[in-house]
Amino acid sequence: MAAVKILIREDGLYIENPQADQDFLDDLKESLDELGASDFNESDFTEMLKDTESGLFRVSSILPQKHDDSIIFKLSEKDSSKVIATIIPEGSENPLTKMDILMQLQYDNYSDVSPDMKAIEKAIRHQKNETKDYSFCVGTRTLPDIEITLTPDCMEASIMVNITDENQHLHEEDIMMALKKAGIVQGIRENIIPEIVKGSYGAEPIIIARGVTQIDGEPGTVIFHFDAQKSKHGPQIDDKGRADFHSLGIFESVEKGDTLCELIAPSEGAPGYNVKGKKIKQNHGKEAILPVGKNTIIDSKNPNNLIATISGIPQSIGGQVSIEPVLNIKGDVGLETGNINFAGDVTINGKVDSGFEIIAKGDIFINETCESAHLEAEGNIQINRGIRAEQNAYLKAGGNVHAQFMEGVTVEADGDVVITDYAYHCNIKSKKSVRALGKKGYITGGSVTAEKDVMANRLGNLSAPRTEVYINPLHDKTDKLTEEQTSMMDQLIKQLSEIEIEIDQLTQKCNEMHDENAQDSKGILELRKGEIINSIREIDPDFVESVVASDQYVCVVGTVYPNVFVHINRFKLAVKQEYKGVKFIVRDFKLVMEPLEASDLKNIEQ
Repeated sequence: MAAVKILIREDGLYIENPQADQDFLDDLKESLDELGASDFNESDFTEMLKDTESGLFRVSSILPQKHDDSIIFKLSEKDSSKVIATIIPEGSENPLTKMDILMQLQYDNYSDVSPDMKAIEKAIRHQKNETKDYSFCVGTRTLPDIEITLTPDCMEASIMVNITDENQHLHEEDIMMALKKAGIVQGIRENIIPEIVKGSYGAEPIIIARGVTQIDGEPGTVIFHFDAQKSKHGPQIDDKGRADFHSLGIFESVEKGDTLCELIAPSEGAPGYNVKGKKIKQNHGKEAILPVGKNTIIDSKNPNNLIATISGIPQSIGGQVSIEPVLNIKGDVGLETGNINFAGDVTINGKVDSGFEIIAKGDIFINETCESAHLEAEGNIQINRGIRAEQNAYLKAGGNVHAQFMEGVTVEADGDVVITDYAYHCNIKSKKSVRALGKKGYITGGSVTAEKDVMANRLGNLSAPRTEVYINPLHDKTDKLTEEQTSMMDQLIKQLSEIEIEIDQLTQKCNEMHDENAQDSKGILELRKGEIINSIREIDPDFVESVVASDQYVCVVGTVYPNVFVHINRFKLAVKQEYKGVKFIVRDFKLVMEPLEASDLKNIEQ
């Protein structure tokens, strides 16, 4: 077939710059016949050529049949200027012709190929005897101008395509081969390649590949389990939106063994890659360090935790976390501080206002006065200038309580209660002793209960307010008696007291009058007393033994006034007139008041 190039367009077949000689016409008709273009009109075509012999002429409106399934074209992987054709045999009934191959090139957008006619003819001959796929170079093409530009760090690559010939075509393979030639293998934006082929981006450079930036690891951190910045200041808000200015949360405390800080390991990050596939190593996060300080230690069971070795207030100063065992308030406890709940000792250099609360795992020391407050300490409570309550005040100590004076206070202490000046209308309970032996040293009004003894300079006063003093070491045991047993004990002890009074009267009569009848009556009462004691022993033997071995007492160095009631165990004595320097003690199942002896005064001085 003559070298007649027929072009396929959407509306038919065209030829470019035809010739007017007969040979060209014969070759053209032959080519069109092969394509099945039966509507070619030679006379019309000749008339057109008379007007002009150059340009593009449509020669048929019939498009040739596609052979997509039997011919596959692709660019050579080694040299994209060469086009490789693969023929898939379909049998002798429908063999391919040279024109089929040439037309299929145009259908598949390879119209810019200069066909190798010898190779095509050889392939047509070869297919007659071949049952397998057959590949050959169908022709060559002029490559489009593709420019690949890299950034200095090779993290981005741009592409610019310049096509100057309208018959020149750009293929996706052209771009991929240009990228491969430039060494670009990473981050290729494959989704935009079809758009570049279509010319959607014009002639401007387009970013065709992007590298992956490395992600440096995050540094390790330390999480604080307490408020290291003291940012929690402020009143607590209840569910109705009301502010409690007594609960400000300023002073935070921890217990021994509490976790103070937790170490969070750094992250490794992720490596990056430039467009040439070179790995970019990331920087690993820097390790954090637990801020070990005074009274803190790294947990042996979990080395990522910092724990407290003592109870107290945590502080973060100078990159270290430490625990202070004493909370020192320089001023007063009031609206500026709020309530205090501290796992250690609390020292108040000022006073404590009414309505506020101090709870401490250790001791509480108040340098000045305390008003109607609530104080609880697992250790001692000391109020240098005393406590005066206009409303309710409550002190509870696991150790001793010491105050210059107390007014209207309820006190519970596991240790001693020591009052320098006075206790006025208080309710004091001690599991040891209560002492009011200062220069004034009086207890007036209210009640005082001690397990061991009570000592005071004065009990009561001239105005005679009712003052109750209890010594009761067996109250826990006697509380275990049934109601019936308790009632019986009270009756027996009452009888015992009445008999003691009669015995004293008879003893006096015997001594003064030598009355034999009185002596006989006294003997009968002594027998009755023994019977009552035996009855008491049957109900509560511990009570009888405690009375026999009892050393509990109440000592008054100065004056005890009327309307003072002394209770030791189940025995009671009412003071009806003033006495000086007396001691209340149980002697032979009777509560008696006797003068202080030198040994008593010595014990008091100690």
